[in-house]
Amino acid sequence: MKDIILLTVSCRISGIVEIDGVICGRCGSFSLPVSRRPMLITYTPLTTGSGTAYLPVTRLIDLTDHPSVSEPDGVMSVYLARDRALLYIFPPEISVSGQKSGAAPHKNQPSASVGEQLIHAIAASNAAEAEALLAPSLQKQAGYAALREYFGDFASVVNDGSAQSPADVTLAYPVSPGVYSLSTFTFSVRDGKITNIDGK
Repeated sequence: MKDIILLTVSCRISGIVEIDGVICGRCGSFSLPVSRRPMLITYTPLTTGSGTAYLPVTRLIDLTDHPSVSEPDGVMSVYLARDRALLYIFPPEISVSGQKSGAAPHKNQPSASVGEQLIHAIAASNAAEAEALLAPSLQKQAGYAALREYFGDFASVVNDGSAQSPADVTLAYPVSPGVYSLSTFTFSVRDGKITNIDGK
């Protein structure tokens, strides 16, 4: 069964998703078991926005030992975590007048989580802000440089639904263009300061 993984497909724009020409589900979000293989994913929007229309997209997604996304332009991104994969679709949109306006915006929502605040401070290279979020005992053990090394070259924070608690933060690490692996970190917090960080 190691060749079967759970694929969760998500898009903020309602649409139909086909895998290799077979209708598999409707977005918002749905999950289904798939084999680790190359597959042709087609998304067809079912709605329009105010003054915009969303375009259908097709990409070849490879979930084998060398995962990839054809045309890694941000329209489809794959996030890998052990026995599951997350496929996020951000369909291009055009204005009603026909002028292309680009991909649908996809921004991470700001979070009040102290762990996410630390990650955002590290991503912004703001050492003072990052260290201010640490409890004094952790500041002595790990300064800003150690934190940057510990978290490595992550691409973004991902809310993939795997968080076991509000103290968990999941980071995406680039594997290949358009493909990311996921790692979850648990932050212990006391009095608004981070006292410990555990990686999973």
